[in-house]
Amino acid sequence: MANEMRDDEIGTELPENTHERLAALTRMVIFAREDALEVGAEFPAHCLDVAVAALLDEMRHRGIAFTVADFMAPEQPAEQSHMN
Repeated sequence: MANEMRDDEIGTELPENTHERLAALTRMVIFAREDALEVGAEFPAHCLDVAVAALLDEMRHRGIAFTVADFMAPEQPAEQSHMN
């Protein structure tokens, strides 16, 4: 996986569901960040913040449109977001 080329490199194509996979990965990292905060693991939560920012930047780079609501659990209203 680490040796996979980006889709902006000449002659490469990523799987059709890359956008969905990036969004799913972002949701997982957000969940892990919130869990880390709940148990008082501040440094891991900070590292996960960095990971979320990197994933969102990657999605922007690829032109993927998204809102905060796209990353909320179905039962959690968007206004209760913990993302800052």
